[in-house]
Amino acid sequence: MEQAEIRMLGPLQVRRADGSVIDQGQWRCSKNVDLVRMLAADVGRPVPLSSLVSRLWPDADEEHAGGSLRTAMSQVRKLLGPESLERRQGALVLRHAWVDLQAYAVLLDEAAAARRTQEHERTVALVREAEALYVGDVDVAESSGSWLHELRQHWRERRCQALVDAADAAAALCSMRDSLELAETAFTLDRHSEQAARSLMRALAGLGETRRALRVYEKVRRGLAADFGVDPSPQTTAVHLQLVTERAEDVAGAGPLGHLRPVQELAAALSRARIAQGGVVWLCGPAGSGRDTVTEAACERLGLTLRNLNREWLP
Repeated sequence: MEQAEIRMLGPLQVRRADGSVIDQGQWRCSKNVDLVRMLAADVGRPVPLSSLVSRLWPDADEEHAGGSLRTAMSQVRKLLGPESLERRQGALVLRHAWVDLQAYAVLLDEAAAARRTQEHERTVALVREAEALYVGDVDVAESSGSWLHELRQHWRERRCQALVDAADAAAALCSMRDSLELAETAFTLDRHSEQAARSLMRALAGLGETRRALRVYEKVRRGLAADFGVDPSPQTTAVHLQLVTERAEDVAGAGPLGHLRPVQELAAALSRARIAQGGVVWLCGPAGSGRDTVTEAACERLGLTLRNLNREWLP
């Protein structure tokens, strides 16, 4: 039997088995649309009638809510066909329908399994295939309940995690530009996601853009502090310090400075002071010992701006 097609990622679109698209006005009211959305989110699985009623008509008594549900079911059957809905022991099932959310979920589950077994190429390929389905977030327009907003957030979070997994898999394949693209998309979805931030920092560093990677750290650090009053996790801080150290090594090895250890130590000390949101770093040495040069190198690698006060360089 041919299937109807229901797309919930992006603007809701319902296409009958004959290929015709159901116009918004044909649903008659938003409750009928919400019923289809609820059933489509669990297509092929029974959804308890009590759950449908409590979400769609939370303030109605049992008699009126039951009547409203029967009316909505009648309209859905009229639009999708008499066999589209089936009652099973106090539950309702949507049948004969392909739903993009279900296809998307299958791809993400397969990608997660591939990631666990370190099948990096397969992980990236599956997530990219899933991304082709993700036209946009679940559309919450004209919905009267919080459940659809929760569904929307659930799939945003799953998408973000899948993108991070794919970014890390691409990095394991040394495909740093692919890793960067995937990690940037994940970080755009959730600016507070430290996993996404770490993947993005590593991808940028792998492309030699350490300064940009350090700016990502600053962005997530400030966001966490401003919105939640917390510092980055030890894992994120460790990636940051690794980048600081590697950048100091690059500077020390590339020019006449040669002060590898002082640059490393100063960069790490400045980084710790910034994480603590305050502090003093005292750099001692006689005139001509290279204090200014070490300071400039460490601060440049951290992306800090220097100010000269009384002939002394301060970040």
